[in-house]
Amino acid sequence: MKATEFVKKATPCRDLRDWLALLEQHGQLHRNREPVALRNDIAYVSQQVAARSGPAVLHEHIVDYPAWRVVHDGMTTPSRMALALGLGPDQYARHVFDVVADDRRIAPQEVASAPFQELVMTGDSVDLTALPIPTTSAYENPPYITAGISHVRTPDGQWQNIAIRRYQVQGPNTLTVLAMKAAQHEGQILGRWFARGEPAPVAIVIGADPLYYLCAQMPAPDGVSEYEYWGALAGEPLQMVRSRQFPELLLPASAEIVIEGYYHPTERLLEGPFSEFPGFHSGLFYLPRLDVTSVSLRPDAIYQYMYMGREPTEGHNLDHLVYAASMYSQLRTVVPEITDVAVLGTEGFTTAIAIRKSRNRPGLVRQLAMAVRGSRAGRLIKNLLVVDDDLNPRNLDDIVWALSVRFQGSRDLFVVDDLPGCYLDPSEQSTTGGVGQTSFTVMDLTEPLAPHNDGYKRGLAVPRCTDTATAVLRAMGLSI
Repeated sequence: MKATEFVKKATPCRDLRDWLALLEQHGQLHRNREPVALRNDIAYVSQQVAARSGPAVLHEHIVDYPAWRVVHDGMTTPSRMALALGLGPDQYARHVFDVVADDRRIAPQEVASAPFQELVMTGDSVDLTALPIPTTSAYENPPYITAGISHVRTPDGQWQNIAIRRYQVQGPNTLTVLAMKAAQHEGQILGRWFARGEPAPVAIVIGADPLYYLCAQMPAPDGVSEYEYWGALAGEPLQMVRSRQFPELLLPASAEIVIEGYYHPTERLLEGPFSEFPGFHSGLFYLPRLDVTSVSLRPDAIYQYMYMGREPTEGHNLDHLVYAASMYSQLRTVVPEITDVAVLGTEGFTTAIAIRKSRNRPGLVRQLAMAVRGSRAGRLIKNLLVVDDDLNPRNLDDIVWALSVRFQGSRDLFVVDDLPGCYLDPSEQSTTGGVGQTSFTVMDLTEPLAPHNDGYKRGLAVPRCTDTATAVLRAMGLSI
């Protein structure tokens, strides 16, 4: 790729600052000028914002960090996800589904330099404690970087992976990270470096445009760099710049802060506890030590934070969208009757899938359930709800209605025990298999097939849609 100069364009949002301006334009950004502390204050505000579907927040007065601003909850609500994609609330999820299912990717455009390269600290000047890193839980000490996007590449340089990771600050120039799971791409890549006895180069981006965070959560196929989905989502190539310390790594030119260093192949440090996605603290783990060698940042850099813990959170909502898109992509070739997927909770633990009502047949729901649990995207699902496509699997009113009038527990529920689970799920301790094994529960909420459907032939009692009623609703701002 030929390097060109960094050019910030109006659309789509090319960086975090464009995104904040767009949010403010749409009344979706609150500027908080009251002083807030890094311990507890920001985390509690973020938790309540997500619980109440509040606006994104930009804190402009950080106690003991007068030069800094902290932002959070930019992508917490469906309406803001739609805004980031330039689409309507009823369009954005399908766009993401189609990009993933059709494997649409656009290679990035390499640029010669980026604003974050203006200020660089190396050697003894590196001090992570100078960054305004909020604590998330009351027992967290020291704090975690929660919105850091990791960038690692295989030793042969053929594959770069990006992913949102949590990093505990162990000292002025030291971090730890939970990234050695064999099922995760970063763990596989680090394993290749460590098998050679070599430290693994890494760059961590904090603060970027909203689509970059969305792409960082994409469960891409092996060998695929997640940032290539950015171009397909945005409709133009993503501008990236080579790391000056690790030229093999491509970084988003829009980054606010970049931390670079090496994962040590053998040394481990004790990490934890962390406020994990099921809502409980993690245990304590010995994890790879990350030696930080440089910190680069834009002038007047903005620190981006994500609250972690019990949902709802910004991180959960990002995960739910991309997990659903990945599941739809992986399942539709096996069970073509699938029309939609909605992750309802806890990063896929509870998921609803819609199937084409006109093509339902005996055994289809069980076939779908087996395909779900055999897929990469569905490997952690413990509760699966299957509905007809006349309902919206994202709408809890539809789900509860189907549960009430289309479901009989003695006929429509089945359970498979002792499947691989997630050790962070505290309920696994009560199963026969113990921690790491779970039950898979399937609830068939589809309308019963003949000859058991006589009760449904009476038809739904609904009013008829008229032109006048439609016009009234549109005048109220309610789309039809």
